[in-house]
Amino acid sequence: MPRLVWARSATPEEIDSLKRRLREATQKEQKEGTRLFRLGPAPASARYSCVLLSLEGLTVPEITHEVRIGTVAARRWIKRFNEGGVAGLADGSQLGHPSTFTPDDVRQIVEVARAGPRAYMLPLGRWSLSTLAEYLSREMGIPISRARLHDILRAENVEWRGPRSGTNRA
Repeated sequence: MPRLVWARSATPEEIDSLKRRLREATQKEQKEGTRLFRLGPAPASARYSCVLLSLEGLTVPEITHEVRIGTVAARRWIKRFNEGGVAGLADGSQLGHPSTFTPDDVRQIVEVARAGPRAYMLPLGRWSLSTLAEYLSREMGIPISRARLHDILRAENVEWRGPRSGTNRA
């Protein structure tokens, strides 16, 4: 049989301790925040929702229930707003392994990709990601995966098209 647990109402002091202290937003921050809330990506909108609800006096548990995020996240976004305003709500740098490619490596990758395989005396009309990655690894000493190669080409705005299949020739 389940055990009954009686809970008492929280005292005003306990409720105040649950609230994360938020500084007042400037008019400029309110304007930026409203634009972010209406037009920004969903994560940024949720972050600013935490700030708005906190300004209205809601406690962190109430905010987490309303916005459907965790307590730690709500406190983090309120803290970041206090420290950096609306700009503090933007995505920060991502964790993970730092890039192993130097700017010189990226420059070489882009040059080879733009030149095409015929510039290197290869009997291909176009690079595929696999053949380009293999060439870069074997001939240039730049080991790279197809996925990372694709990311670099997109980031550098390199127009890339794979080899044409034999069935779709015009």
